Amino acid sequence: MFEGIEAKFGKEKLESERVQVRQITINQGTAMVDQFIARGEKSALCAKVDQGLTSGYFDITPKFPLYPKAMVLVDAVTKKA
Repeated sequence: MFEGIEAKFGKEKLESERVQVRQITINQGTAMVDQFIARGEKSALCAKVDQGLTSGYFDITPKFPLYPKAMVLVDAVTKKA
């Protein structure tokens, strides 16, 4: 995902891009949770999420269609120079 940024622009730009992608991901995730919670009674929704977590429904495994792209993102934002 960030291949070539360091070579072209340096380590500072690479780290800046990683921070930006991380923040975008956090912001979008927060917005999704806020929208989910706004859809109904909070304790019922939390119970539904708990069931999903317990069952593995939300697990990102190799069977998940976007698994390869998710792993690219994970690698891109967790690698340290």
